[in-house]
Amino acid sequence: MEVIPVGQDGWNENIRQATLDIQETAPTTPQLEPTMIGDVAPTCTIQQSDSELAAPNGTTLGYPPTPPHTPPSSFRSVEPMTASHITINPSADALSTPLYLPSLPRTPPLGFTAHPPPRDMSPSAKLICLFRWTHFSPITSAPYLSRSPREKNFSMSWSDSGATDAVLAQWVKEMWWGVWVRQAHVNYVGMWKRRFEKEDRKAKEAKAEKEKAKVGMKMKEKAQMELDGRKTKILERLRVINGC
Repeated sequence: MEVIPVGQDGWNENIRQATLDIQETAPTTPQLEPTMIGDVAPTCTIQQSDSELAAPNGTTLGYPPTPPHTPPSSFRSVEPMTASHITINPSADALSTPLYLPSLPRTPPLGFTAHPPPRDMSPSAKLICLFRWTHFSPITSAPYLSRSPREKNFSMSWSDSGATDAVLAQWVKEMWWGVWVRQAHVNYVGMWKRRFEKEDRKAKEAKAEKEKAKVGMKMKEKAQMELDGRKTKILERLRVINGC
């Protein structure tokens, strides 16, 4: 897709960082009714007053997917709109969606710093990245950000989302860097999670080996004491036999 920024075009080191929501376990979310793309989309919520899903320019999109742990009674009736009526402005509220991250057992020695992807990252790879973070309102077909990415093997056709080509093109063009920073943060946490797990596994194995060696030493000392005891008894018998 030609609208995807090429190389570092549009990259800014001061790009808006996501609000982090550190979770001990992965968030559980109720399922939606099938969307226009024929999938049951995982629930993902943008922080808005009265639990409404709003377009970045403040235009109400209609009922959002049910937020986790939010009772249905908190909703109020909203006039639905179509995605063709929506103007996306990611610099405003679209990137305010909090980012779910798993907790780490300890603080990494190096903090997260966003960097652009490799220059040779293909447009298809960028689209897959965008696919994993983009959901569509089942009421308005408007795209919005997820709080966590879908699985890597997820596939979908945006042409079946119900959103217009203009909306999709604008979403891809304006949301790419914000989505990439989120993905990079997820990659960073995942890297340190695996590294810490490896370190902890090695430390556990080393401790087990140390305990094993300690037990082996005690058994060896016990065996030596038993051997010394038998030698002492044999010498005493010999002295008795020899009349010493």
